[in-house]
Amino acid sequence: AELAGHQGPVLCARLNASGEYALTAGQDRTIMLWNPRSEEASAGEREGARVYKRPLHAYAGHAQEVNGVAISADNARFASCGSDRLVGLWDVQEGRMVRKFPGHTQRV
Repeated sequence: AELAGHQGPVLCARLNASGEYALTAGQDRTIMLWNPRSEEASAGEREGARVYKRPLHAYAGHAQEVNGVAISADNARFASCGSDRLVGLWDVQEGRMVRKFPGHTQRV
């Protein structure tokens, strides 16, 4: 599958434990939530792979590229880390960063 919602390179992609949802993090400073099993988000196929152009949600809050994400076991929250030296804790339902962990001296 191709997830084509980011404006630039995707730096990290993670599936939740059941494989029902995916989070991607990009150089465009966003995190996107996807349902790779959804036909509604699909924009067809290219070279035999399904192409998805519509994420379920886009999260913004980093000042520089987002380098990684980790999903909680209950799928309610996820953590992100970026070149802005920030780790963020996000609430999926609320769609916002609920806690910031600054203080890193290098990109995370």
